[in-house]
Amino acid sequence: MKKYAMLSLVAALALGACSDDDDSLGPTNSAEVRVVNASNGVSSVGLFRGSSQLVGGVVFQTATSCGNLKRVPSGQQTLEFRSTASATTTKTVSFNFVAGQRYTVVLYGPSNNLQAVVLQDQATVTAAGANANRLRFINATLLAGDIYATTATGAIAGNPTVGNIAAGNSTSGATMYQEIANTNVRFRLFNTGTTTGNPRGDYTINTSTSFPASRNSTIVFTDAAGASTVTGFQINACS
Repeated sequence: MKKYAMLSLVAALALGACSDDDDSLGPTNSAEVRVVNASNGVSSVGLFRGSSQLVGGVVFQTATSCGNLKRVPSGQQTLEFRSTASATTTKTVSFNFVAGQRYTVVLYGPSNNLQAVVLQDQATVTAAGANANRLRFINATLLAGDIYATTATGAIAGNPTVGNIAAGNSTSGATMYQEIANTNVRFRLFNTGTTTGNPRGDYTINTSTSFPASRNSTIVFTDAAGASTVTGFQINACS
């Protein structure tokens, strides 16, 4: 009986140690990450650090919720995307995470050319002005492009709203989020320097879409999957 009691005590202590390790991650020694599945070749994906799954079941053209942000230790870390359907379909990304910061980790590209990138998120959320939305853009395709904002039926004219955004990149720095009149609800991604032919990405904000109180949101352009023609989706910013 003493032997089994001792084994039970050791197991309990081990579980307690694991719990303490998880609880030890906070703003001073870790960063928060949000996961985006923008890969038209992986219908559902999980994100791992080593053998530990941070989050699972992120389906194509969605992101984890603001209530499901995950912490990773600060410093150089390697994260791995694994397909829910087949663990052999994987993609790793290494990044030097800064404590107290928030990041978006994006998987994109077809199954035979998967790409992954870590993008810095805004440090503080600034509310949009009257009759406007504050929008960020992510080009989760394999080619650079220009983005144009118009009304729902407006023609493309003038300079792009965002010019020459590279593949796997986000608007960043002082223009990470751009204040755009809320009458401009359609966003199209063309090859850089041209507006001829069909856009590679085309997304229209649904007027019934719930924005956060700040009216900060991200539009992600992707390639279409299968017979679908949907080439974009929206992620509301976390406060």
